[in-house]
Amino acid sequence: MSDVLPRWEILDSREKRSRDLLPFLTFPVTKSCNFRCGYCGEGGELTASRQRAWDAAELLSFAKAAKARGVTKLRVTGGEPFMHPQIDDILRGLADLDVYVHVNTNGSLVSRHVETLEDLGPNFHFAVSLDTLDAQAAQTMSGTRARSPLPDILCGTDLLRGLGLLLRVNMVVTTINAHEIPGIIDFCRATGCGLKLLDVVSVPLPFGVRRDLHVSLERVEAELARASAAIVHHQYARSFGTPCRIYDVDGVPVTVKSTWNGSRYDTSGICSGCPYFPCHEGLYDIFALPDHRVIGCRWSETSVAGQPVPEGDAATFVARLEDLAAVFQAADHVARQSNNAMPPRPAFVLRSTAERNAP
Repeated sequence: MSDVLPRWEILDSREKRSRDLLPFLTFPVTKSCNFRCGYCGEGGELTASRQRAWDAAELLSFAKAAKARGVTKLRVTGGEPFMHPQIDDILRGLADLDVYVHVNTNGSLVSRHVETLEDLGPNFHFAVSLDTLDAQAAQTMSGTRARSPLPDILCGTDLLRGLGLLLRVNMVVTTINAHEIPGIIDFCRATGCGLKLLDVVSVPLPFGVRRDLHVSLERVEAELARASAAIVHHQYARSFGTPCRIYDVDGVPVTVKSTWNGSRYDTSGICSGCPYFPCHEGLYDIFALPDHRVIGCRWSETSVAGQPVPEGDAATFVARLEDLAAVFQAADHVARQSNNAMPPRPAFVLRSTAERNAP
C-alpha cells in the first residue's frame, strides 16, 4: 500500500472527559499458569496482588458494580484463567451480567469446559495466545517439559472457533518466532479470526531476559503497511494505552501493539517520580485485584504499594474505580525516545514476595 504510515489519531483529555470515555476493567483471576513463557512473569498480570486468586462471588459483585458505573468491557486474564477452580462459575456469572467480556487464554485447557463455553452468549470473545505453529518452538517458548502444548492449543482454538467465540490470536514476537509471522497470518485467514502482534515488554519477576527475546516491530509494521489493503486506527487505543494500527492483510485484521509507539501516562500522579517512566505499558486498562485494590499500573509504587488494602465492599471499589477513570481520561500520550528494558524486579514486588515467603 505505502511506506508512509498514517499519523496517529489520538483523542485528547478534554474529549475523553466530555464523552466520559472509560477504560476497560481487567480481572486477573489467578496467578496460576500451566506455562512459563519466557516473555511473561510470575503471576502474570496478578503479580502485584497479595492474594493468588479471586473468589468467584466477590468478583461477580465487583463486576456488577463496574457495569452500573458505566464500564462496557471486562477482560478476564491471569495467569491462565482456566486454572481457576471456579472459572465456570465466573464465566457463567459474567454472561448473566449482559456486558461485553474478553478472555485471554493460552487455549490449552479450554476443551475441559465445553459445557460452559456452549452456554456463553454473543457478548463473549476469546483471544488465544498462539506464538508458533512449530511443536518444538511451542515447547521452548511455553517452558513446558513433558511435551509440546501445541496440539492442545490448536484443539482449544478450533473449539472456540466452532462455537463462534474466537476473536483473534495473540502472538508475542520474539527472536524465536519472528520468522513465523506470515504463517500465523495464513493460519488466521484459514481459521477466520484476527491477529494481534505484540513485542516483548518488561514485566515483574520475568521468566526470561528481554534482551534475549525482544524484536522491534517497527520493520514489521512497515512491511504490513506495504502489504495492506487498508490501515485503520484501533478505536480503544485512540484514548488509552499504546496507540495501535490495524492492517488488513488479505482479509486478516492484524493489530500491532508496539512499545515503540509510546503510551499514555499520568505524569502528575501515578507516573510522577516513577523510576520506570516511561514504562512499556503505560495506562492501558484498570486492574481489579483479588486483594480489593484497584490499580492503574503494575509498576508504580504510587499505584500499587502506596494504596492500602481497602474493605471488600462494592462502594469502596466503585469510588476507587471512579478516581482512576478520571486519571485515565486526563492521561496524555508520551512519545518514546528509547526502548530499553526496565529493572525486572520492582522494589514493591520484592517486598511483597519476601512477606509472602516469610516463615
